[in-house]
Amino acid sequence: MSQSIIFCGIKGGIFSVYTAIQEMRDERGERLIMHSPNIVNMCIDSYDGEKQCGRLYHQYTGHTVLFSTLFEALDRMERLYDELQFPQASADIRRFQEDEETGENGKRCVGRPGITETFDRVIGHRGEDATFIIRVQYRQYSSWQGEVTWMDGKRRRPFRSVLELARLIDKAMNVSGKEEPESGKRFSAVQAGKQEGKWSRDGSAFRGI
Repeated sequence: MSQSIIFCGIKGGIFSVYTAIQEMRDERGERLIMHSPNIVNMCIDSYDGEKQCGRLYHQYTGHTVLFSTLFEALDRMERLYDELQFPQASADIRRFQEDEETGENGKRCVGRPGITETFDRVIGHRGEDATFIIRVQYRQYSSWQGEVTWMDGKRRRPFRSVLELARLIDKAMNVSGKEEPESGKRFSAVQAGKQEGKWSRDGSAFRGI
C-alpha cells in the first residue's frame, strides 16, 4: 500500500520538510524505488524544449547540485560514480586532456566520499516539472544500464544506455501535459545518439499514459 508521510518542523530557525516514502508501488504493484547507495534524484524545474534545468540530490553531498542542461546533469552523475567507484566502469572514457587528478596509471586519484544525507531526504525532493529517481546498476560498453522511476507518472522503466535514459526522460517531459516545443528546438535523441556512437532501438518508454 502506497503511503507518503510528510513531517514538517522548525529546527535552528530553518524550516525543513522530511518526506518518507514507504512501499510506493506502480500500477502493477511493483515497488517504484529500490534502496541503493548510488541513487540520484533528478528534479527538473523547467524545460523549454531544448534545455532541462533543475537539481540533483544524492547521499554524498549536503547541498543542491544545480544543472542547466541534461548533458550537464549526466556528466555530474558520471563524476559521482567515478568518485564512488560504483558501479565500476568496464572501460575508461577517452579524453583529449588528462584530468588534473589523474595518476600515473591513468586512474583518477580521488577519495571515496562519505554519506552525508539520508536516503529518505534524497528521494523526498520534487521538481516543479518532473522528478526522476535514477539507479545506475552497471557501467558497461562505455554507457549506463539501470532503471529510472518517473515519480509524477508512478512508473519505473529499465534502460540499457545513457541515450535510452535520455529518451525516457524526454518522452516523459513531453507527455506530462506541457505544450509541445517548437519542432526546431525539441531535444533530439538522434543527435544524442550520434554523439554516443550508437542507437538504442528498443521501444521501452513510459507507456500507458
